[in-house]
Amino acid sequence: LQCQSCHTLYGYNGIALMVKGWDEEFIDHQLDNLDQLKGFMPPFMGSVDERHALARWLAGLNRRGAASIELTEPPARPAAAAEEIEHDR
Repeated sequence: LQCQSCHTLYGYNGIALMVKGWDEEFIDHQLDNLDQLKGFMPPFMGSVDERHALARWLAGLNRRGAASIELTEPPARPAAAAEEIEHDR
């Protein structure tokens, strides 16, 4: 949730292109030192386990090829997420 205030996955400030080519270890290092490496970024506020999980998920974007495709529009939402959005309306 912390990242969502400034980042999207594929749109404005899209994180998929930012981590393109990065492996899990490098992403974890970046997350652990966000505020020191990039002065405009806040420190990561999650636990170590949450940081590792986020690094693994972000690295997975590269393995699935998500960061290497033309990102003109976001991928289709999973059915459960779409149903939740419709329910909230």
